[in-house]
Amino acid sequence: MSLLKIVPDQGNSLYIVLLLEGEIWKRIYKSLFFNSLHHLLSLSTVSEVKRSFSILEDKIAKAYVMRCLGKKAFLKSERSEERRVGKEC
Repeated sequence: MSLLKIVPDQGNSLYIVLLLEGEIWKRIYKSLFFNSLHHLLSLSTVSEVKRSFSILEDKIAKAYVMRCLGKKAFLKSERSEERRVGKEC
């Protein structure tokens, strides 16, 4: 039996709940984490699961921040380009 179990959140379909040793451990956003959790299911100790999840959480958070900053920079460059084009006309 696995230490970690992934179940849907009953209150909100955007989230999933991680059960560690049968107890609710984490409630996480499904679209950010779901495809990255499979390797945690094979870990054999609670400390391994917690350590690996912490590393995964940091990695996903950094990727999310970079994606948001990239979108912000793109939108800013789009507005800047629109202003330049508007001045030329």
